[in-house]
Amino acid sequence: MGLAEIAVICGASCVVSAILAASRAYESRAVRRCEDATRGYEQAHNGARLQASEHEHRLCALESRAAAADEAVRTIAATVQETNTRVGNLAFKVR
Repeated sequence: MGLAEIAVICGASCVVSAILAASRAYESRAVRRCEDATRGYEQAHNGARLQASEHEHRLCALESRAAAADEAVRTIAATVQETNTRVGNLAFKVR
C-alpha cells in the first residue's frame, strides 16, 4: 500500500469521523429541543390543571353562597308570609 493510498484512507476516515461527530451533535440538539418542548408542554399542562382547580374552588364557593342566599330568601319569604298572616288576623279582629 502506497503513501497516497494511506493518505486517501486517512482522509476518508477523517471525513467519516467528522460526519459522525456532526450527526451526533445534530442528534444531541434535536434531543435537547424535544426535551425542552416536553418540559414546556408539561409546565403548560400543569398550569392549566392548577387553573382548573382554582376555578373549581371558586365555583364551589359560589355554589355555597348561592345555597346560603336561597336559604335566606326562603327565611325572608316565610317571615313575610307570617307577618301577612298576623296583619290579616289583626285586621279581622279590628273589624
